[in-house]
Amino acid sequence: NARSFNRAFAAQYGLSPSEFRKQGCHPAPLLTRQKGEYAMFPVEIKSQPKRVVIGLMHKGEYSGIGVAFEQFFGLCQTRNLWGQVGCPQAVYLNHPDATPVDGLRTLAGAEFHGDVVPEGLQTLTLDAGRCAVMTYKGHYAGIQSAYQSLFGEWLPQSGALPADAPVYEIYCNSPRDTPPEDLVTEICLPLKEPEND
Repeated sequence: NARSFNRAFAAQYGLSPSEFRKQGCHPAPLLTRQKGEYAMFPVEIKSQPKRVVIGLMHKGEYSGIGVAFEQFFGLCQTRNLWGQVGCPQAVYLNHPDATPVDGLRTLAGAEFHGDVVPEGLQTLTLDAGRCAVMTYKGHYAGIQSAYQSLFGEWLPQSGALPADAPVYEIYCNSPRDTPPEDLVTEICLPLKEPEND
């Protein structure tokens, strides 16, 4: 009923539905606010360059992306591509809360510095612009806590608005020669440019 809805809405968003409606616009920080306690990780707003990422498309649960990365690294080895690629990256093309698991798509690959994209690999261009870059240190299995912190704590407090662009991760070191607790991942959330007054 309306009374229960109003109470639940206010508990979740900190505003009554009528106060929310009076704002005239519904910024993403309010809509993405989540309740809970979050581990804190450092966030910087950086101007990111345009990036061309090549890789293999992974479909399904995001946690299964490791298989696509192993296949991509195998192709880099057999085709001698190491001199043309940079740090491994994952580009998340769908929001997991709004997309069925079997519809989730992720590009597992690396930044490309060559001229011609090798056959059998997909390419995606990430536009230059402002990003909130959260540095997460630790095992990949715990990275969900960083996303909860970014979207549940940092974004609502920042006043920033996410751009209509995919979130991506940059893997700064390798699990092949780095202990799990020392792995460093940069989570990059593209942001809209601030409006000039």
